[in-house]
Amino acid sequence: MTGCLQENATPEVAQELDRLEKQADKCEFGLRIYSYPFSTAVRAVLAQSILSIEEAIEKFGIGSQRHREVMINLSNAVVTALGWVNKHCDHSGKRSWRWNKRLADAALEIQNTAHSYSSFLSNFPMWHKNRIAAELVGQNYIRFSSVAGSEQLRIRAYQQGARIPEWPTTIDEPIGRDFVSNSEITPLIADLLPQCRQTGFLGFTYPEPFNLWIQLNTIYLERLTAISRWQGTLQLNGYSMAQFRRFYAALLALCGVHEFICYFWANKINRYPVNSALLARKKAEWIDTLVRISGLDQKIVASAIADLTVGRIRPLNLYVHPFIPG
Repeated sequence: MTGCLQENATPEVAQELDRLEKQADKCEFGLRIYSYPFSTAVRAVLAQSILSIEEAIEKFGIGSQRHREVMINLSNAVVTALGWVNKHCDHSGKRSWRWNKRLADAALEIQNTAHSYSSFLSNFPMWHKNRIAAELVGQNYIRFSSVAGSEQLRIRAYQQGARIPEWPTTIDEPIGRDFVSNSEITPLIADLLPQCRQTGFLGFTYPEPFNLWIQLNTIYLERLTAISRWQGTLQLNGYSMAQFRRFYAALLALCGVHEFICYFWANKINRYPVNSALLARKKAEWIDTLVRISGLDQKIVASAIADLTVGRIRPLNLYVHPFIPG
């Protein structure tokens, strides 16, 4: 038997695929993470995604093909998992945030389930639109195959993270740690590292590295400007593309420092500081910090954060919506 489009499927094949699609849609129910309050579950899902990314970096190297694949896959799966958490968890309950094995197992379960379900989220809608073919290859097994041309397949491979050797850097590359070798950055990092302090078995803290943020902001803004294809005058939602680059460079600077300090601390104590890995701030604090780094007006920063927050519109992935209400 070969794959067929929906419009060419026999009634028996269409009925079986419909059964399997409905069966797949039930995978979100009964997951252990739902026994936790909403805020705890959100943090757990995000923390587990960080651990999975760090595991990929340790195994395959930062910026590697496998690292990029994990980033892309999790950016989709996590948004799916957060939607389930929003639907099934208790929003009224509050519980202190502490990582433990029970919570970790529940977070990994929903991550793996959402990742597996991601294939159905993309393939079944495409089958219904006669964009891909489906083939039954046994009981409860489906093989989906593309009917796209070679050019479309190359575009899809690029969107999935595939690159040829020596491919130039693009905006979707994972944040690297190369900034630590910058002559203006190195002394600022050297000053910051000794000021890190442990807070519990899996946590730590450090003072606000404002000067480091400013230096990194300059570096990231230059990179974003160099690789952007859009004119700075392009108007978005109350701000221009040039202003958005300034906002995003500030966000990259803040996140880049935190990612590196977590990496440093994990190497120092031989365990990842998962309780401190998330950048959890109140909205007003995010606005204030990014205003000070970027130099943008408060209203522009607030509008950009709103546009990049999960829930403002139908969420796509964490690349598009990196701010998570919780």
